[in-house]
Amino acid sequence: MDKPPEIATCPRCGKPFVPLPGSRWCSACTAQRAEFVSLVEDAMNRGRQTTLEGIADATGLAIPVVRRILKNTRVLDGAADLQVPCLRCGKAPAQPGSDLCLECRLDLGEKIAEAADELAAGLEQDTYESKAAKPVDNVTTRVDEQRRRTSVDALYPKRQRFK
Repeated sequence: MDKPPEIATCPRCGKPFVPLPGSRWCSACTAQRAEFVSLVEDAMNRGRQTTLEGIADATGLAIPVVRRILKNTRVLDGAADLQVPCLRCGKAPAQPGSDLCLECRLDLGEKIAEAADELAAGLEQDTYESKAAKPVDNVTTRVDEQRRRTSVDALYPKRQRFK
């Protein structure tokens, strides 16, 4: 007997659908995304648009949609100049691969260093006494001492004889 197909809910539109291998969305959302990707590609290739605003104006899509398409499409990732504002100050553009501008990243690094210094000052410093190296014993004398400790009977136990 064949199992009934599993039904999933599309995370974009919320409609139930039968997922195909490798698909995350329903067929309507997948087709819509493919159309959006082709619109963005056309705007970048034919219209020579490289800024987020220029691509959004050329395609008629909202800026967050264009940003998501550019970020999540491997072919288009890094092809456009995404001027994402800094999350902290909101003035300067964020650095590539980060959500913060250079100034905010440097400030954050300084604050982390200050916090680490405060934590280190509050901890008790462990003092380690260096142990002087013991003089090297003669190996044969140590083996002889160990042999003397163990009796011969312990090394070679007698076999029990059966009566």
